[in-house]
Amino acid sequence: MDFSVKQAMKVVVVFVCAVVVIATSIIMINGDDDKIKNKNDELWNTIKELNGSGGSESGGSDNPTSGPNGEPLVSTTESQVGKYADIDGDGTVDGIIFADLMIGGSGTWNDHDTSSSECNKNGTYTIPTISSSKSYYVSQESYTNKLGGTAEVLTPIGTGEDRFYIMSLLNNLSRTYDWYNAARGNMNDYATATSPDFGKGKDNTATMISKWEAKAYGEQNTKDIWGRIKTQANKGWFVPSRQELTAFAGQLGITKSNYSSKGLSGWYWSSSQCNSTHAYLMDLDYGYVSNDYVGNSGYVRLATTF
Repeated sequence: MDFSVKQAMKVVVVFVCAVVVIATSIIMINGDDDKIKNKNDELWNTIKELNGSGGSESGGSDNPTSGPNGEPLVSTTESQVGKYADIDGDGTVDGIIFADLMIGGSGTWNDHDTSSSECNKNGTYTIPTISSSKSYYVSQESYTNKLGGTAEVLTPIGTGEDRFYIMSLLNNLSRTYDWYNAARGNMNDYATATSPDFGKGKDNTATMISKWEAKAYGEQNTKDIWGRIKTQANKGWFVPSRQELTAFAGQLGITKSNYSSKGLSGWYWSSSQCNSTHAYLMDLDYGYVSNDYVGNSGYVRLATTF
């Protein structure tokens, strides 16, 4: 078997260190047992670090240089939007990437400005950036779904900040549900309770589940979305904010002309309140951000980060 010079040197270093451990143990065999154990532990830790199996400072699992089978890591300077995500490496594709925080971005998804209503003309979005993140590798070379076509599947490795926002490949509820049926006219804290901004969907969802459980806006109803998504929310999924929904549509090129062919429904609730009676939704039938009474029905598709 051929070895590179670097690999050969590593083998030599590991062998020498192992010899040192054995020799040290023999020399100290009549000494104090605890001292011998401590010395051996130190030497074996040195071997692990030299062999690349230590922490982030030694090039180990916290700072990987490749995937588990030698796959190259994904570029940190090229957008990965449109690729798919396998969050835990189990081979199941969990969603599609619609925002890459190492790249950021902004845009406007078909502003709706037919009136002066405070709930209209809200198709703009801004995706923030981060300076570093965990690493990712291509776990599947090719996966096909009608939402994004054929693309690679990415899986995370190592530690660090989440880099990507992904949207589920399927609706998370089998039919339409109310936002919060009894809340219409009762959401007097709408301006501070939730946010329309990108990155706030997870907080919004936690806030609304808490309010729904406490009956803060009125009695619970089995048709309310917040009681229906609690299990998924406990696993890190959330109802996207208004800007997260518009980024999803804008970054993936979703329009009123093609949404149906991508397996999407006509309208989706966001987790952002507009006023005391309405919440924002993404209206794909008309191709713009709209709003509706919280006692009316809409579809839900959850997002998460990884």
